Amino acid sequence: MPPADVFGLCGKVIDGQFHVLEVVGEGGFSVVYKGLHLGLREPIAIKCMKLGKTRDPAVVASFTQRFFDESRISYRLSQGNLNIVRSMTSGTTLSPVTGETVPYMVLEWLDGISLAGDYRVRRDQNMTGRSLREVIDLFEPT
Repeated sequence: MPPADVFGLCGKVIDGQFHVLEVVGEGGFSVVYKGLHLGLREPIAIKCMKLGKTRDPAVVASFTQRFFDESRISYRLSQGNLNIVRSMTSGTTLSPVTGETVPYMVLEWLDGISLAGDYRVRRDQNMTGRSLREVIDLFEPT
């Protein structure tokens, strides 16, 4: 069962260019949506920060700035390195459900299976763990 759309963004268009399609993951600090970049007609990931119950403007501003810093760092690290997901932009939107400001970053969409998903498949198929060589190869830059 997919995570809930806590921000109510599914079906919405952010900044006139990012169509939010579905929730694909949720962690302690963020919700990740699959979306479509309307101009490029390409799939994207939209990572939205959960600010929690805080309404203190200084705390919100501080967390938002850190989130934007993460986006900028991701962008810089991805320069010339195809092994790091590329951050395309960041901004804020309003949640139609809660009315709160939601910081977001738009990332390139990568199809595939997560490492956790790979482990789950291997466990479900009664496969053994990976050898040290396989693990090193998994994380080796291509």
